[in-house]
Amino acid sequence: MATKLIGSIDLLKLKNAFVKKQTTKSGQKIDCLLIPLDMNGLSVYTSESGNSNLNISIMVEILDETDKFNNNARIKKLAPKRTDGRKWEDLTEAEKTAQNELTPFIGSLKYLERSQQPTNNYALQAPQMPQVVNSDADDDSLPF
Repeated sequence: MATKLIGSIDLLKLKNAFVKKQTTKSGQKIDCLLIPLDMNGLSVYTSESGNSNLNISIMVEILDETDKFNNNARIKKLAPKRTDGRKWEDLTEAEKTAQNELTPFIGSLKYLERSQQPTNNYALQAPQMPQVVNSDADDDSLPF
């Protein structure tokens, strides 16, 4: 059974992510989302064909009952896999806090449609970006 969901992801909940006005080569000012990759346990993979993919692990939690906004699921970013072999109970409180900062709830979903036939035709709408105060950095030009 295919289930279509619609929702939003607040990428500004990632550690030190922000929106900044940038200028294109043509002089147009546009909003750009900047996310520190290493700091958030993220990476970008570029294939031989030139496609770039953001590698992110998420968990979609289907709710037993809809929440007050009629959402049916929520999205949580998962922390990168530990490479030191230690278990959660072996971590110090500071390490647990740092690990929890890498696993925020970043979005929510609602059922758009449930069907018996699998499909790849998703009719999703992009969420509205919140208004963000611009950074005062000196370099506000883009390479395009």
